[in-house]
Amino acid sequence: FYEDKEQTIIADLARYGRQSGILSFLRLITFLGAAGLIIGGYAANLPVLYFAGGAVFILFVVLCIVHGGIIEKVNYLNELSKVNASYIARIKGDFNELRNIAVKGLKRAEDIGSAKNRLYGKDFEVADHDYCADLDLFGKKSLFSLFNVSETSFGRKRFADSLLNNHISDITAGELKARQKAVEELCSKPEMLLDYQATARVGKMTKDPKVLLDFASEGTKTKAAANVLIVIGFALWLSVPVALIAFPEYAAAMVISCLILNFIIWLIGRAFNESYIKACEGMPNQVKTMLRLYSILENAGFENELNKSLVKGDDKSKGAYDLLKELNSV
Repeated sequence: FYEDKEQTIIADLARYGRQSGILSFLRLITFLGAAGLIIGGYAANLPVLYFAGGAVFILFVVLCIVHGGIIEKVNYLNELSKVNASYIARIKGDFNELRNIAVKGLKRAEDIGSAKNRLYGKDFEVADHDYCADLDLFGKKSLFSLFNVSETSFGRKRFADSLLNNHISDITAGELKARQKAVEELCSKPEMLLDYQATARVGKMTKDPKVLLDFASEGTKTKAAANVLIVIGFALWLSVPVALIAFPEYAAAMVISCLILNFIIWLIGRAFNESYIKACEGMPNQVKTMLRLYSILENAGFENELNKSLVKGDDKSKGAYDLLKELNSV
């Protein structure tokens, strides 16, 4: 299955690569054409050339949007290729290939080291554990590196805990059998599992959301003074069209003044809301990615009740999917 999937991914990458090349060429042509028409219209004082240049520029923008979608598909397929190759390496028990896939495309020593740490799970080692070292739970050729497919910090921690048998006394025989049934259904959907992991990799889910969760639990709000400054910064721009009408000779100076004042306001606002910015940095992308992940689960057509509850929650609480939708709207 995975070898056939690899050939399909290679063919799709080649197809989208050709489309990307064509769109890159068309973007260049339309941009140069729009610039040439606008400059020609200015030189010849022909308004019709301005309108033609504007129309070509709109076409350029449309091509940029379409090209952006193609690039997203290429990025997804590249990550899907890595995930698929990892499954093949696991089946073969090829730890070296798993490492090569984990660091593929990385150039900075810091990024390579971080990728290896995520693969090996060395940070979860427990020195005085009964069997952690004996069974090689963590490390270069460990159970963790062979079986872990988590793409989030909390997923890796959850899997590490299960290997260490943390809180095993809390699991009943009935719950264990229910989990096995749920995993059996998951294993019957390899396409969904590949899509799920590749989507998470594209969203770069490696950042620990603890900072954001702590920030949210404290109920901290953005400073009122910073919010007032934002309104003032926006209001300043209203002076530009006024100057164009009433004092056209000062319009250019007004634009420069607004730029400088808004930059100062931005610096002040950043200082006021530093804790808010640090907490939320990178999180909108992760929230959107988690929404996509839950959407994949929702469309998987699960029949097992335990798998269904991953998305829908129980009768007493909202499902994670609904909660994430609310968070994304904020």
